Amino acid sequence: MEKTYTESKSPALMEMQVDVPRCIREASQIIAPYWPLDSFIANNALANLEHLPFHQAVRDARKMGRGQGFLPLTTYRTFFTQRRISEQDISSAIVALQQTLALPTSIELGTRTLPLQQVYSAWLRQEETPEKVKAGKSELWKVVSQSLPAAHPVWSEDVQEEGKQEETPVTSEITTMVNNQMVLWCAAFLDEGQAGWSMPGREKGFYQCWKDLAGEGGIFSFLGDRTLHKSIRDLPDEADATLELCLQGLARHLSPSAASDIQMFWTEQFMRHLAQLPGWASIIRWREEHPESLWQQRYPITLTDYLAVRLFYELTYLEMHARQPSHIKSVLTSLFTGKGKEREPEQTKELIARLVVLCDIVHLQAQEIAELPATHFSRLLQLASSWSVEKQQVLWQKAYELHYRDHLLTTLRAHKTVEPKTAAAQKAQVQALFCIDVRSEGMRRCIETLGPYETYGVAGFFGVPMLYHPFGASGNLTLAPALITPTSHVSELPRANARTISKQNLSGNALIHSWHLLIHALREHLLTPFAFVEMVGGFFLFPLLGKTLLPDRWKQLQNRITEKLLPRVPTEPSILTDLSVPGMSREEQAGMVGNMLRGIGLTSNFARLILLCGHGSQSENNPYASSLDCGACGGNAGGNSAFVTASILNSPAIRALLAEQGITIPEESMFLAGEHNTTTDEIRILNEDQVPASHAAELQQLKQDLARAGKDNASLRLLNLPDASQGQQNVTRHVQQRATDWSQIRPEWGLARNAAFLCGRRSLTEQLDLEGRVFLHSYDQGQDPDGSILESIMTAPLVVGEWINMQYYFSTIDNQAFGSDTKLLHNVVGQIGVMQGQQSDLLIGLPMQSVMYGNNDLYHEPMRLLAIIEADPERIATILVRHEQLNNLVKNQWITLIAYDSSTTAAYEFASATSWYAL
Repeated sequence: MEKTYTESKSPALMEMQVDVPRCIREASQIIAPYWPLDSFIANNALANLEHLPFHQAVRDARKMGRGQGFLPLTTYRTFFTQRRISEQDISSAIVALQQTLALPTSIELGTRTLPLQQVYSAWLRQEETPEKVKAGKSELWKVVSQSLPAAHPVWSEDVQEEGKQEETPVTSEITTMVNNQMVLWCAAFLDEGQAGWSMPGREKGFYQCWKDLAGEGGIFSFLGDRTLHKSIRDLPDEADATLELCLQGLARHLSPSAASDIQMFWTEQFMRHLAQLPGWASIIRWREEHPESLWQQRYPITLTDYLAVRLFYELTYLEMHARQPSHIKSVLTSLFTGKGKEREPEQTKELIARLVVLCDIVHLQAQEIAELPATHFSRLLQLASSWSVEKQQVLWQKAYELHYRDHLLTTLRAHKTVEPKTAAAQKAQVQALFCIDVRSEGMRRCIETLGPYETYGVAGFFGVPMLYHPFGASGNLTLAPALITPTSHVSELPRANARTISKQNLSGNALIHSWHLLIHALREHLLTPFAFVEMVGGFFLFPLLGKTLLPDRWKQLQNRITEKLLPRVPTEPSILTDLSVPGMSREEQAGMVGNMLRGIGLTSNFARLILLCGHGSQSENNPYASSLDCGACGGNAGGNSAFVTASILNSPAIRALLAEQGITIPEESMFLAGEHNTTTDEIRILNEDQVPASHAAELQQLKQDLARAGKDNASLRLLNLPDASQGQQNVTRHVQQRATDWSQIRPEWGLARNAAFLCGRRSLTEQLDLEGRVFLHSYDQGQDPDGSILESIMTAPLVVGEWINMQYYFSTIDNQAFGSDTKLLHNVVGQIGVMQGQQSDLLIGLPMQSVMYGNNDLYHEPMRLLAIIEADPERIATILVRHEQLNNLVKNQWITLIAYDSSTTAAYEFASATSWYAL
């Protein structure tokens, strides 16, 4: 094995320089960064392919084994029979995608010229397998089969891609073996405190740590060879040097033609390796791209480290178990090209079936087919061979999305007839700013029906990005969208009159922390688990029974005990008194909150109470809990952001600066900080102790109305939860049980069924039931003369909305590849993610229970985000031109973008920077 690293370089690599870092950068496009569990936020699994058209990106991902990008054809046809797709939707989709998919518009057959739009429409709805076609149209099948050229030279690339391929046994064994090794090493190295015994030497970095441990003689064996440690010890100390040595070793077995474009070749091989364990590769990429992360600073790891170890194992396998050069070359060919034995007979049957169906649709009889000139039959053959499953899926998906687009536009246009509020009712008693999260849509609607309430939608961090240190916490929370890297540190400090109670709180916090450390140590230590169970096992019977039989009552008891140990401390954010925080001077604070207020159109007519309402979710035994919290707050609950922003806006000094900007907030206006629990629909006021007596009655009325609105909204949500039919009798009790039940696999639906992003005034949607499917961001074009406010909305909240939409999309389309399958088999690993069972890839998406009723019944409707913006098309186009990433999302159809004119109800869909389609 040692001579693998001492032999001379291959001629191909000696003559051609390979830019390995560039190859790795390009290969990493196949994966996207994956946030750890404590800050798990929505993410597009194919984010790095957004520079490609959507259908091409999912095709490329599928080629690399990442999974499917569209639903099965049978599912789309079911939608058609359920009238979730109409004939008109199909026709519109064909017209919209005819050029994109290179679909011919007509075909000449003998003396006839047939327009193909109706042919495509009929062809889409055919649900017939080759066997069924052969049995039902045996005469046509026989004639078509006889007419098919033996070599069928027009066989298209699309059809070839559909041919299933078989892995050779050795190829499958290589993949399994390498993956098993990498899962073990990655899980041990990336652990963030779960393991009782941590991996030694991690501070040296992943590669050096692996080299030291795997190089220990007699401790670690690989494929039963206990002498391999000598070769590992002889490896270079740098991962990039080892990676190049492994490339040289593999290149010795390649033919000269394989090295014709060596740069592209190795990029493809790195891409193949990253796609084999995309979850682990994605978390490594996240760590590499976030050098400020505490764990990355302590224990660094890079994709270069990861690939060096992977390729070492792959080369080792070949050298040890494929001794014959011819055998090595055969295995390499299968491994590198991904091609085993192609099942051509199945492809031929599929092509014949397509031809038979096509001939039947265009009313070609068997005799006519037999008499067709060869050139005309060749046209039929070419058309059938190009009618790939992928093209059908693209058309079906577009039709599916058009159905919802037209439904939503029809709803908005009909809303114009709703009577506006009278002048006397326009003065709001309370104004409430909610996060744009789709779960806020129902709550806003319920609140507005209870009195003179006015609601707005804004990103849940309220325009104030920060690193926030809660009182008594051990670390900071990142309260900002992933697109923003905050640098301002804000601490939650006890007020001057709360020193005694703050000391009591800190003492109780230290006691609880010590208790948890002790229990963790006793459970995880090598010697103590069995004795620990014998001594105190009975004590844990009571919590077990409480959490199982009466979860809500047990939680109430826990809360009462916690309140005794951790009494509530009146606090304030440090920036009110400490003006030395970078980025948080009074002028900068006033600038941030002023931009937020102008962005939603709230610059005058302030109510006496203005509620800033963040949101968070409550659940037990849920590794994905942060995915149900606020994405705009970095996967944290939004109450802290609301608390800081409300404190800023209540500051007289800040109000004086806002007045200079033209925003005058009356002295009697009080900003409240709230947090919406999206599992129970309860809204808690966080700064209630600061409300003056003059506002006490109004606050009491607000709390009563919030409770009533929460109950109304919870009742609506329960209608869609499959196991909540009995909860309508006592809604409040039922949702509290869901939030505290440690066996609950579906505490809430989260953002499932999200479909649209609507940016405009509230009058567009007030009183409309949007079914909790729409992100609602307030925007008034009249208060945005230069378009800067809209630009900030489109480049941040809209992009985050697309991330959320795509995570739900792919987790639904192919849950095993892009989601995390069933929660029932999840194992938390290293506190960074979950594995399926004992050993698997790190699962990167949402569990099946978050998007489906059962194994096959979809709850989430997977469709790309529809963005409707109440603004001029020219203004929107100008913003797109300035931002390449945003322009790619729209141009490449990851987002469908519509400019809407509420005064005329005219809608225009984006086609290009200079072209919009009137709808």
